[in-house]
Amino acid sequence: MVEAVGDGPVVDLACGNGPLAPELAGRDWIGVDLSHAELSAAQGKGAGRVTLADAASLPLADRSAGSVVCSMALMLVQPLDQVLAEVARVLRPGGVLVALLPSRNPLRPSDAMRYIRLLVALRQRRLVYPNDRALDDVGGLLGRHRLRLVDDQRRRFACLITSPAVGVMCVRSLDLPDVEPARVAAGERVSRHWVGKELGLPLRRLVAVRDGGS
Repeated sequence: MVEAVGDGPVVDLACGNGPLAPELAGRDWIGVDLSHAELSAAQGKGAGRVTLADAASLPLADRSAGSVVCSMALMLVQPLDQVLAEVARVLRPGGVLVALLPSRNPLRPSDAMRYIRLLVALRQRRLVYPNDRALDDVGGLLGRHRLRLVDDQRRRFACLITSPAVGVMCVRSLDLPDVEPARVAAGERVSRHWVGKELGLPLRRLVAVRDGGS
């Protein structure tokens, strides 16, 4: 993801505990999140500047950022149009938005079988995110906010499940707000059988450039 990031300052939307900050060291990283706990954790790791704020109302000046990154959150943030309007506002012309999202492909047959068993345990037909429909036409969506899509890639990354705890971590990393705790626990039990196996993580990377003009 970071290889596509342009010049700083870099605004990290929904930065969590700052996992991207070390990879963007030297580019004037600014972390934005709604969680006090996550921002405190980021500061504890020496991540840099952090600010408690909503992605739809950034306390940053117009055209003050060279890049905006958003890792595994663009499918969740609300309202999406307002968030993208804010991204466009704080980016200078020629600035870059880089977003990482979950995808449904590519997957190997073995990956697909593991996800099917997990979904059965969770009693879900598929993993659904609030902004899925809007992101289907991502070029048009970004274009409404003076953001020109220049790259849209999907890749499979591999996670080796070395222990039951790693499998459980994979399940807990999913956004499952409407799944009953008992079903999440069932999914975690399924994941404990993945030890010694590889789980494919299909991810989508979007890169957009802020066009010029007001």
